[in-house]
Amino acid sequence: MKLPPHQNFNLPGFQASTLPQLPRVTPTSSPIIPIPQKQEVVMFVGYPCLGKSSFFRRHFEPAGYTHLNQDTLKTRDKCVKVLQEALKAGQSCVIDNTNRNAATRKPYLDVCAANRITARCFNFTGPIELAWHNNLYRAFNLPYSVATKEATRALLPYAAFTSFRNDYEEPILSEGFSEVKKVNWVFEGTEEEKKNWSMWLQIDGK
Repeated sequence: MKLPPHQNFNLPGFQASTLPQLPRVTPTSSPIIPIPQKQEVVMFVGYPCLGKSSFFRRHFEPAGYTHLNQDTLKTRDKCVKVLQEALKAGQSCVIDNTNRNAATRKPYLDVCAANRITARCFNFTGPIELAWHNNLYRAFNLPYSVATKEATRALLPYAAFTSFRNDYEEPILSEGFSEVKKVNWVFEGTEEEKKNWSMWLQIDGK
């Protein structure tokens, strides 16, 4: 029996081996938390499932920043109102939403300008394939994550990722930011969790 010739086969979706080795945050010339610490607003930008909330817990929560998230507060207007109240109380805040374009970011930056508070941006980079891969890992791999100390999230619909991609505008200083940093994806967890995360995961999100 004659065997067919060898053919290369490329799996669709994200391949962990293709992830470049990059610094966690760039540029590295300024710290994540200002020294000395001062009142400010930090806005996160990026796909769902790129580690924004985990990054907050690791870096900003210990420094006393107030966490604002539309998943919790339900509406952008409520987030803006809570931001105003927090700034008047002298608190620093992190706006942990996808904040996909300039129009979405503007109400928060207007509040910062009105209160003369510095606003920085942390742009969480990574392709849609990586974000979708993380979504699958969180939803199906473990019922409980040792790395984040919380229950695994429910699977988000693929539309949540395509809508971000279609509306995305890269944040720039002229919007009102004093600095824009890029946060590159780095897996944080145990070796066993990393092994599971590195496996090929794919379902048709469409």
